[in-house]
Amino acid sequence: MPRTRAARGAVRGRGRGRGANRGGTGGARGGRGGRGGRGRGRGASRGPRTTGAPKPMEIDQEQSIIANVGVLDTPVGKLRGIFTGKCKFDDHYDAQLQDLEQYLSVMAVLEKSGVEVTQGAKVRCLAASWARHDYKLAEILLTCKDKFSLREVLKALTLLDSAREERALEKRLKRLDLQKARPSKKGKVKNDLDNIRKEIPKVGSVSGALVRHVATWVSTIPEQDIEFFAVFLPKEPWRKLADILHLHPQKHQPQCPWFLPHCYGKDAPPNTLVAQCSNMTAENVSELVMGCDVPYSHVRKHASALTVPAKARIASYTKELDTILWYFEELDCKEVHDIINDRLGRGDEVKLPYGKLMERMLYFHMLKEGISAEKKGGRGSGGASAPAKIEVPFFHKLIPIADCRLRESGLPLEQPVAVFGDASSSMQVAIRTSTIVASLFCAMCGSSNLTFFEAKLKESPLQPETIEGVLEVSVKVTASGSTAPAACLYPYFEKKQIIKTFVIVTDEEENTSSNGYKFGPLFKKYYETVYPAKLVFVSFLRSQHQVGQMVKELKNLGMNPMQFVFNQARPDLTKLDHLLGLLSSSSTSFNEEVMGTVKELKNKGLEHLQKYLQ
Repeated sequence: MPRTRAARGAVRGRGRGRGANRGGTGGARGGRGGRGGRGRGRGASRGPRTTGAPKPMEIDQEQSIIANVGVLDTPVGKLRGIFTGKCKFDDHYDAQLQDLEQYLSVMAVLEKSGVEVTQGAKVRCLAASWARHDYKLAEILLTCKDKFSLREVLKALTLLDSAREERALEKRLKRLDLQKARPSKKGKVKNDLDNIRKEIPKVGSVSGALVRHVATWVSTIPEQDIEFFAVFLPKEPWRKLADILHLHPQKHQPQCPWFLPHCYGKDAPPNTLVAQCSNMTAENVSELVMGCDVPYSHVRKHASALTVPAKARIASYTKELDTILWYFEELDCKEVHDIINDRLGRGDEVKLPYGKLMERMLYFHMLKEGISAEKKGGRGSGGASAPAKIEVPFFHKLIPIADCRLRESGLPLEQPVAVFGDASSSMQVAIRTSTIVASLFCAMCGSSNLTFFEAKLKESPLQPETIEGVLEVSVKVTASGSTAPAACLYPYFEKKQIIKTFVIVTDEEENTSSNGYKFGPLFKKYYETVYPAKLVFVSFLRSQHQVGQMVKELKNLGMNPMQFVFNQARPDLTKLDHLLGLLSSSSTSFNEEVMGTVKELKNKGLEHLQKYLQ
């Protein structure tokens, strides 16, 4: 196994082409395996993949919401496509050469809007800047550590190194042919070679200048971040990075010279968080928490064993209040309630994604109203007594925060807008999530009207304009009956009432007509005889890769609705920000904001990109 630079001095003279002889299974720099493997950044749960050649698809991060929004046939629309869809290195390289400010502005506005820029796009963005020798841009990107972390750095390096790795694999295959090796052994190398050939950059390599640039970045990583890596993340990515860059513990990580040896199996010093946490158990977790500030992400696996004083101390020392709100159920006790209330009173910020904030608000609202979280249809069931109401002292302090975010989250939809919510029996699992999404759309769209459907039209309890209204609708609407979405559309058709945008939140399991119409034919008739309205589907489907029954039927009729897909079994409001961002990015206002950002970057310099990516 390769060691750090100090341990590998004897083999350094082999130069950049040494990979095939280092003993690695992928034929490149022993142990490097698969383009950074699967070592992940913050919050990772999967371990590294240690064998096999790089696979380009591993760089591409699946979007959390599958969206059919189309790629605008404009330069800005095409750039949006390479940041939110599948793309190649060459696309990013060419786009940076053609108009760097516009390229960066599209990424910046997408991030600002809450759109998830794929990991593959971030990797290729960084790799393209290195290939152009634009180390100034790369430095700016690397200051945004939540967006460009070790994971992106390692994958970008291995992408640029793929041409050298291809040559190493070709040499290895020839050597196996001469040795008359087993077909299975040659087959694996051929498979690795095929995978790496799926994407080899037309320019760029891991040059000496690039090695020095990344090694300098490594030396600037704060000590607390390195301790975080040591406690929570796999060591394999760091071993691979050390192998590529020839890192030396004292020279390149003077802030934590013990870290690289620790990645190769050496114990961390006894006074470090790593050493203190290495023997954490359910029996001693509370004692450990009372003695040092252990990040809650490391304590969570023993959350059920925490004492009330330990929970209170975690709520006090955890820097981000968001963490306490996110994991509230695990830390729930009166003492933590009071600490959250005090911290909000002192002005501690809540920076949760808007969707997650709404999910938390709904949960706290249900607690204080005594509404069961288990029952999807309403309060209690079958004569069972409702849960006791629980005082949530800080709830009223979250309402103005959420209301402010609501006012800032206007949707760029052509108005007037009509929102249809599915309240049929098939929506039992997702009823609260779907009603809160429908209510939020209504509240964000000024001139809009919210109705629900089951076998017939179902009026909303109220037209939500504030967070309290949104929450009230979400707990009052229950799921029952069959599914007739045409019931909501028919009144607009009958009255010839012009609606410019229809939003329908549904599982698309239409099984009943209304007034003799299914939704697809009725919408087509409305489109042709009343107004050519836009149609937006927020679909709760069994698989995020499904098209959905209603969207499929509409496409067969020549309609092209915009669609966003949530997983029906695990409806997740944390994805709402991404949905709203994608919807915003398909509007003309998105182009205007991009052009404004282009002007700002040209006038003030690329350094101003940081404020969008932080």
